[in-house]
Amino acid sequence: MRCWFELFDRPGAFPALHLALLLLWLFATRRPDLAEPLTAIIRGAFDADLAFHESSGLAGGADEIVLLHLAVGGMITELLTLPDALGSDDPEAVLALLVDRLVYPSG
Repeated sequence: MRCWFELFDRPGAFPALHLALLLLWLFATRRPDLAEPLTAIIRGAFDADLAFHESSGLAGGADEIVLLHLAVGGMITELLTLPDALGSDDPEAVLALLVDRLVYPSG
């Protein structure tokens, strides 16, 4: 689970980088010439993350990793833009709960 916390911590160290990427995503909705290479970059990064996850023998499969990427990306955006909107004082506890529920669901 530590690798998820490291991914979660990285944007906090460089918030302008994450926000710039968010702006690129927004611009790409109106500019197909930007959407195509940006999609390839994001997909390549996801494929590398998935390959790392699988080669490390971590729990969960591709579906769980997609869900975690979407959820963690949303959490990061929330914390960088409106950190008080959801009222969570402990984002790491929320992330731990998210990983536990998605990757290790109770039967």
